[in-house]
Amino acid sequence: MAVKNEEFVIIETGGKQYIVEENSIISVEKLPESKSKTITFDTVLLHSKGGKLAVGSPYVKLNVKAEILANEVDKKVRVFKFKPKTGYKKKQGHRQTYTTIKITSIGSSSTTTSAKSTDDKKTSKPTSDKKEVKKTESKPAATKSASKTSASKKKTSSEKKS
Repeated sequence: MAVKNEEFVIIETGGKQYIVEENSIISVEKLPESKSKTITFDTVLLHSKGGKLAVGSPYVKLNVKAEILANEVDKKVRVFKFKPKTGYKKKQGHRQTYTTIKITSIGSSSTTTSAKSTDDKKTSKPTSDKKEVKKTESKPAATKSASKTSASKKKTSSEKKS
């Protein structure tokens, strides 16, 4: 897709990435049904405006709003399995479902991230109240003395003779 405007974003949906700009129409993997005809994408990987790039790690704090136009079905793909000399034949068909969307606006910054940052400040407490746990050092197991092992070997050799 050739980008016409100076402002575009790369969004991620359905395990795929799409380059979109305002008023562009794309087909994506089927999105869940909702009462409203608008959807917001917050998984923005890259934002370009006026030659300036903002690359997320992993996402840019930006929302892209889109309008759902239609839910469609792609053409049928035929799957035919065949094994020679056995009479095994199997024919299947598959039709992938898609949702056609139109990008209405780019650039409304996400407000959910700012709410999360204020919650983090409230929950931070000093950690000096915790008790220190002392670890006990375990001594290595005592090894058998050489005299005991040689005595046991002598018994086994005398048992073999009798």
